[in-house]
Amino acid sequence: MPRPWTHPFGLIALLLLVSLAQPALAAKRVALLVGNADYSRAELSLRNPVNDVSALALALQRLGLSVRELRNADRINMQDALARFQAESEGAEMALFYY
Repeated sequence: MPRPWTHPFGLIALLLLVSLAQPALAAKRVALLVGNADYSRAELSLRNPVNDVSALALALQRLGLSVRELRNADRINMQDALARFQAESEGAEMALFYY
């Protein structure tokens, strides 16, 4: 079963939902986008996760979100990024996590 965000219309729907939820300009809106394509235990590398994160980051930044991107992260980097995202999300009007 395909994931909704991997289909162009699913990504458009996600962006539409985010744009409809436009809070006041002073509101804090944060996003953590993770694109892991290289897996050490697999013989293949995925192309789309990194490209998807780049495209989504641009769109979300245009909508006024503070975006943190993480590409090909190992376990320690993922844990650090998630801890920072949790702290940044405290009191945020909107927090979006994409993996």
